[in-house]
Amino acid sequence: MRFFCACLVGFCVHYGLGNAITLSGKWHITIALMNLLLGYSVTFILLKYWTFGNPATYKLGRQIWQYVAVSLSFYIANVAALILFVDIIELPYWKMQPIISIALTYGSFSFERRVFT
Repeated sequence: MRFFCACLVGFCVHYGLGNAITLSGKWHITIALMNLLLGYSVTFILLKYWTFGNPATYKLGRQIWQYVAVSLSFYIANVAALILFVDIIELPYWKMQPIISIALTYGSFSFERRVFT
């Protein structure tokens, strides 16, 4: 449950802040990238210290790179799934994005647990 709470907080930071700022219509790409990094950073910190209870700092560099690799892999999987289901099969985006996100979150748990333990 802590895993999903940590991921949900990161998601809310990324999308909530991003939507609030991009409503101004300025620098939306730069702001989107900054929010992506901020969301992943918040999620990393919550996963490391709260979800998996790993206060060790001697593995921090390795954990950051492994987390980046796992996150990037699942980000690419998300884009690939969206292309498949929305562009090729032509299912509605608003239905598929939540389903894909939930499925990938379940899948990422075992990988991210290995990063922090």
